[in-house]
Amino acid sequence: MSYKMLGLMEQARAAFQNTNAMQLKEISNDATREAVVNNDRVFAKIAVIAYALSKLVSKQHILESASWGKARKAIINSLEGLIALLRKNMNDEFAASLGSFEAEVRKVDESLGNYVRNIIEKAGVKVSSSAYAQGLSLSGAAELTGADKTELQNYIGITKIHDEEETKLFMAERMRKIRKIFSGE
Repeated sequence: MSYKMLGLMEQARAAFQNTNAMQLKEISNDATREAVVNNDRVFAKIAVIAYALSKLVSKQHILESASWGKARKAIINSLEGLIALLRKNMNDEFAASLGSFEAEVRKVDESLGNYVRNIIEKAGVKVSSSAYAQGLSLSGAAELTGADKTELQNYIGITKIHDEEETKLFMAERMRKIRKIFSGE
C-alpha cells in the first residue's frame, strides 16, 4: 500500500466534506510533486482530481444548486470507495477506479457547471503546468496527466507560474531520491 497515496486521498475526502478548496489545492500540489519526482501517473491523477474538486467546491452556483446535495454525497461515497481499495492494497483496482471517478466528476461538472470546457481537462492542464514549473519538459508534463500539449503550451504562455513557483526539491534532493529509486530502497 502506498501510505502517501492513502494519506492524500483521506485528506482529499476530508477537505471535500468540509468544502475546503484551499486544502484541496494543497493536496493537488503535494500529489503533483510526488508525480514529478516519481514519474507516477497515479499521483498525477490524484492531483488532477483534487484540483477539480477544489474548483467544484469554490463555485457558489454549484454549492447552491438543488442537485448539489446528491452529487456531493455520490462524490464522498466514491472517495470512500477509493480509500477502501488502497487500504486493501488493491492498487491496480484503485488506479482503474480513478478513471471512473474522473468521469463522475465530469458528469457533475456538466450538469451543474457553467462552462463548455470541462473541469477535469482544466485541472489536467493546471497540474501539467505545475509539473512543468517543477522541471519536467513540456512533453513530459503533458504526458504525465494526459493534458493536451497545445493547451498546456497556451496556458504556460499566459501564466507566470513557471517563473514564480519555487521548486522545493533542489538538485541534491532530487538526485538523492533518484538514487534511492534505482537502488531499490
